[in-house]
Amino acid sequence: MASAWQLDEQGDPCATLAWATARIADATSSSPETVLFFHDNTYLGTATAEQYAFTTVVDQLSDTVAVSYKWTNPGDANANPTGGPALVRYRWNGSSVDMLDQLPPEVLNPPRANPAPGPAPSPAPVPAPGPAPVPPPAGNVDPATGSVCVENSARDAALASLPPFEGRGWIDGTRSYPCLPLVTFLTRPDGRNMNDDPSYLLFFHDGQYLGMANDVPYPNMSVADSGYDFITIAYRWRVPGDDPVSPGGGPALVRYQWNGSSVETIGAIPVEVTG
Repeated sequence: MASAWQLDEQGDPCATLAWATARIADATSSSPETVLFFHDNTYLGTATAEQYAFTTVVDQLSDTVAVSYKWTNPGDANANPTGGPALVRYRWNGSSVDMLDQLPPEVLNPPRANPAPGPAPSPAPVPAPGPAPVPPPAGNVDPATGSVCVENSARDAALASLPPFEGRGWIDGTRSYPCLPLVTFLTRPDGRNMNDDPSYLLFFHDGQYLGMANDVPYPNMSVADSGYDFITIAYRWRVPGDDPVSPGGGPALVRYQWNGSSVETIGAIPVEVTG
């Protein structure tokens, strides 16, 4: 008798692309799991035609869901896969779900634990001495995202390096999940909570502070969208006749994307903001 599937986890049911995960009853840690998608309370289908073990949703935006896939390598215990993680994004395009990244072949065809014996290999030549290997970054690594987490001490040091605003230091007003390829903090002056407070946008990667998006703090900045390797900031500005808390200029959207080696800016901060 086939095993029944049961709900495991569920994301924001009101998102444009909503999700839930399901696994078989009495599942183990290596049992297959499937991701189900919904839009406007309508079931769309599963993320993949087949179900795979070690499948976890790690991030959700309104229209995008990021799924982490892992796999076992030869010699791994069933409950402790060392392959991956590989992140695959699924995005609602207005009529269906687009798969933005490819499943790694190791998920589709896991490496064999015990390959058939073959002829003995020839002795490998001794390689010439090379440079010493670069050690991996220090810090706690999130096994779901594969990224080094930003420690509070690193965040506090970056905030302390910013020039004071009217004699005040800075705090993180809006933060992303601290264990992503691109971690961001949108700051505000300590002890203030005004709608037009100025802000810096700070970037981190693998626990290390990279710098700021803007050399001077600008007011009326807000997060319009974000994901595991990007953030989109909405910039607004005042126009004649505005009241102090409702700027009528904008929004202008600027996206900041981690490209594997640095933060790429897609768009430009309007001159109405920069002056």
